[in-house]
Amino acid sequence: MAGFSPIEYSYAALDSRHEAELSEMEAAHEEELSKVTKKKTRATLQAFQQQQLSDLKTLHRDQYDDLEEWIEGGGVPPEDAEMEDQHGLQSADSLSQKEKEAAVAAELAIAAAAAEEQAKIAKAAKKRNKKAKQEADAVALKASIAADAGPSLRDIELDAIQNTIKPLNLKVFEIQSDGNCLYRALAHQLHLLSPSTQGSSISKIHPVKASAHTDQNYVGLRLLASQYMRTHESDFLPFLDIDNNNTTYEDYCDAVERTHGADGAPVWGGQLELQALSQTLNRTIEVYSADAPVLTMNEDACAGWQETATVQQNSQDDGDDTQALPPLRVSFHRHYFALGEHYNSIIPNNDSDVCL
Repeated sequence: MAGFSPIEYSYAALDSRHEAELSEMEAAHEEELSKVTKKKTRATLQAFQQQQLSDLKTLHRDQYDDLEEWIEGGGVPPEDAEMEDQHGLQSADSLSQKEKEAAVAAELAIAAAAAEEQAKIAKAAKKRNKKAKQEADAVALKASIAADAGPSLRDIELDAIQNTIKPLNLKVFEIQSDGNCLYRALAHQLHLLSPSTQGSSISKIHPVKASAHTDQNYVGLRLLASQYMRTHESDFLPFLDIDNNNTTYEDYCDAVERTHGADGAPVWGGQLELQALSQTLNRTIEVYSADAPVLTMNEDACAGWQETATVQQNSQDDGDDTQALPPLRVSFHRHYFALGEHYNSIIPNNDSDVCL
């Protein structure tokens, strides 16, 4: 195993390192928890901390396996390696000058490879620890904000959106929060406003019955969005910060398609995915929020809808298939749930209040 070196060279040293790292993390967790008072927020933070501890213990097991493999492979600690280096150079005195130079170069190459490998391991561990700390800090910060703000931010935001859509005889329809809310909200809109179009657009990709509602059709919308983004890379790549996230555009599209990420949670959808879906479905999408004007995407797709809506029945009776379709309407919330942004569906005010 030339070039490989464990993080410690004995089981005792490794155990001591692991105990110190666990103690440090547990102390940090205690400090974070001390800043949170609400039970629900504490439960969320504790679950996140348990995952951090689990990840650290997995890293420790990997380091233990590395040490065991290194010892079984005849690994030599740095002190012994230095003595062997000296012995090797003394033995090389009997060789020719070129052979001596080759022996020294080989030893230096091995030492450089070992140092590089050790640096990579240290860098990876530092990166993991930094990411874990950032995630814990983010959870603690959001929990603290939620504890201070309480439900009022949600109510204020929801009232602002309701005041905007009430004159249109519309209201907010709650969509479940599972990381797929944007896609579920649009699937609900398609089911509500144009089930036949939903069947023709989505079922080609993800065959389901129109009556299956959002529980299955949001999967097809994820696939439609990812496929459109793959074939229109130049329209989306400039707006993605993938270089700083050590990923590729194809990785991003794969994440859009998946309903569950590497950590079990799906990647949330946002404005780029809304834009992709408005184009691939050829539907206007309107996004209502509390702190911005209505965001309209692919506005031309519903051109003439207001004029034809009043004669919809007559058009259907005449077999007219070219009638413009109404926009798909969703609401965007920053404070609907304590720890994340959320999308809901917007429906006519006389529809059912039953939540998804």
